[in-house]
Amino acid sequence: QWDYFSKGLRWQFKRQYDLASKITFADLINLSMVKFTGFNTSKKAIWLLGKQLLNDIQNIDMTLYKNVNYTGDKVFGIECTKIHTVFGDIDLIHDPTLDALGYSNCGALIDEAGLVRYYMKNEDAKTENVNGEEAKREVVMTIDCLCLKGYSHIWVNGSKADSSIPGAAKVTTSATLPEDPEINDVVVLTEDVKHTVNGAEKLWFTAGSVVTFNGSTW
Repeated sequence: QWDYFSKGLRWQFKRQYDLASKITFADLINLSMVKFTGFNTSKKAIWLLGKQLLNDIQNIDMTLYKNVNYTGDKVFGIECTKIHTVFGDIDLIHDPTLDALGYSNCGALIDEAGLVRYYMKNEDAKTENVNGEEAKREVVMTIDCLCLKGYSHIWVNGSKADSSIPGAAKVTTSATLPEDPEINDVVVLTEDVKHTVNGAEKLWFTAGSVVTFNGSTW
């Protein structure tokens, strides 16, 4: 018998959103904007959450923001809470596995349309006689795994959490641009950013801009 593994889903995330502190309403909106405004994304996402991150989200007073609300929902037969934003809908699901791994303040924001099942052997069922017994054995075998397709999935890295994903592009909210960015890093700017051109200081990006580092410039 051959066994095949995908080595888990976490290492398949191509982007990582770093929380500076407890998650805020601004983080929710920025995550929604980055998640749902790409070329390879749908408008529906599943957010698997550790208990602390889920608790922090529940403590955000959504009544202050008329365009965002909670409703009940069901995804893959699991009862959950849906956050509706103008960018798309996110289903919140508590995942005890994250708590057990020490990632209670982290989460996996997954695009439903980007879930792909790869298989080397589709489901095969057969019945066998059991030697020396008046019984039969039912055998079901399948060799498959779940994979994440595309770049719209985001690992949400909790504040002070040691859960960075090697090679993942960083998505952050900041008033300034980082000094040593990696290619494909994304920054959601909270303030205007200026730079010097021919000795004169000029406006580069306005507050609210989402900028990406292409390897040489923003």
